[in-house]
Order: sequence, then structure tokens, then C-alpha cells
Amino acid sequence: MKIRTRLMLLSLVFSAGSVVFAALGVVAWNRVRSINSAIEKGIEMQVRSRDVHSLMKDMVFDLFVPKIYGQLKSYTYSPRSNVTVREWKSAVYDYQNAFYSFIGTQATLGVTDQKMLDQYTTANVMHERAMLRLEKLEQSISMIVDRVGSMEDDRFNQILADEEFIPFFSEFRDTTFYFVDNFESYMNYFIKEFRAYGDALQMQTYVIYALVAVFTALAGISFSLYTAKDITSKIHQVERAITRVAKGDFSESMGITGHDEFGDLASQFNALSLDLKANVDHILKLTRAVGRSIASDTSMESLMQNVVHSIVQETQADASFLRAMGTDEGSTGKTILKLRAVAGDMRGIDMDLLQPRLESVLSARESLLLTEAPL
Repeated sequence: MKIRTRLMLLSLVFSAGSVVFAALGVVAWNRVRSINSAIEKGIEMQVRSRDVHSLMKDMVFDLFVPKIYGQLKSYTYSPRSNVTVREWKSAVYDYQNAFYSFIGTQATLGVTDQKMLDQYTTANVMHERAMLRLEKLEQSISMIVDRVGSMEDDRFNQILADEEFIPFFSEFRDTTFYFVDNFESYMNYFIKEFRAYGDALQMQTYVIYALVAVFTALAGISFSLYTAKDITSKIHQVERAITRVAKGDFSESMGITGHDEFGDLASQFNALSLDLKANVDHILKLTRAVGRSIASDTSMESLMQNVVHSIVQETQADASFLRAMGTDEGSTGKTILKLRAVAGDMRGIDMDLLQPRLESVLSARESLLLTEAPL
């Protein structure tokens, strides 16, 4: 794997971790906000339910004993209020909307715990029963209002004397007991459990957040350490190989395999090492060939001719020549380059065009190697 690809994967790991962190943060924030909103609506529902119960009590007392109840309210410094059936029905309507607002929130609808699902179902069933009782009580109160609403004196005794109204008191007591002691108490319990359920979900989100953070950190650190160790190890191998070649040891190749940049470098270095070894071998052969052709009485001209001839023989050169600084014997003047030895096919080389270039190179004291790839 390429080093660049590894670094991109490492960046991808941390980027993915950052995205997951951000997503979990948004999820946690939405959960907390949704649960808190649902709890606030549940509290609002309980306030509305207490309003229903309080208005129902005031309505009944105003209906049966208006004078006495008004006096009792005066003694407790509470202003007297004649609660009508319409006001009570309005309070029941507000309570019902508050219940549906709470029970239909995203947080309550998204409950997955089986225990909470059972409690959710129970709350709906108890609400339906409570509304049926309130509806039936409303019908009874409307009947009483129609019958005795115009009476001002001794209303309570007249109602008690009428046997048709006797079941109303039991109905009112049962409805009040069910609505306050049963349903309202259960809703308080349900809201408390729902708050605990929300806290558990929030803690679960935080745990997942922490686990993802730890996993991302461990994955990133492990991958970074592995990549750093692999790169460091291969750099050491490159250093050893270069040191070995620098000392003239071409016996071993760089032992790096793989498809990364170091693998490509090893392949190029091994090819270079083989080329250097071949060049050194050629030089050795050339030296031996020149050495064999040299005798004690060999002239300089013959020595130069042997050198260029050996170069052509031992290498793949088409031609080889030597030019030396000097002038013709017996002549004076400017020292020029003179062709001293030649071997091979020189027909492709224009010596007149090459002469100025050779002179400029020698005047700059630079070496020059002319090569021409074979056609």
C-alpha cells in the first residue's frame, strides 16, 4: 500500500471519527431536548388535571351549597367564584389537549423499552377511562343544573330529597377518586419513570460516545505507529544499502518488497546497483585489456590507440576517440586539440562541429562524455 494511501486512510479514520462524534453529539442533544420537552409537557398536563379536579370541586359545592361555600371561602380569604359547567368543560378540554401533547411527543412515541411501552399503553387506557367518567359526570351535572339551577333557598335539602339525584354523589366520589388517586397518581409515576428512562438513554449515548472516541483514538494511534515503524524500518534498509554500495559492495540487493514508494525505490536502486556493477566490471576488463597490450617499448600513440580500441571492444560504443592538447612538431603558435587516436565507425560524428565544444569544455576544466544511442 502506498504511503500516501496510508496517510489518506489515517486522515479518513480521524475524519470519520470526527463525523461520528458530531453525529452522536447532535443525537444526544436532540434526545435530551426531546425528553426534557416531553417532561415539561407532562408537568403541564398534571397542572391541567389539578385544575380540572379543583374546578369540579368548586362547581359541585357552588351547585349544592352556594351560600355556605361562599362564606367558607370568605373566611379563608379566598374570593368566591361561581364555577359554571362551561368553565369546567373548558378546563377538561385544556387538560385533554395537554395529555395528547405529552403522550404524542417524539420522545414518548420513540420509546423502545418494553416496560415503558407497557406503562405507555396503561396511561392511554386509564386516560380513556378517566375521560369516560368525566363525560358521564358532565351529563349528570347538566341534568342537575337543568332541574335545580334556578333554586336559591334550601337547594341541597331538595336535591337530597329527590332519590333520582342520590346516585350522583357516589358517581362524583368515584370519579374524583379515580381521577385524582388513580389516574393522576399513575401519571406522576409514569412521568417519573419516563425521566429515569431518558436519563438512562442519555447515559447510554454518552457511553457510546466514549467508546467511539476510544476506538477512534486507538485505531488512529495503532495505524500511525505501524506506519511510522514500517517507514523507519525501510529507511534503515535504504541507508544500509546505500552505505554498502558506496563501499563497492554490489553483492546484495535492497531487500524491500511491496507496492509502496519504498518498493519502487528498492526496484530502481537494485537496477542502479546492477548497472554500477556492470560498469565496474567493464572498467576492470578494459583495464586488463589495456594492461595486456602495453609493453615496455610501447609508444604513446600505440597506447592511446589500444585504449580506444579496448573501449570499443569491451563496451557497446560504436566509436571511440582521444584528443589531446598540442601542436604539430616543429611548429609554434596556439595550442589546439589534436585527434590522437580513433577506433570504430566515426562517420556519424562531425569533428569540425565538435571541435569548438571540446575546446570550451577543456577551457572550463569540465569532463565530457559523448554518447549516442544506437539506432
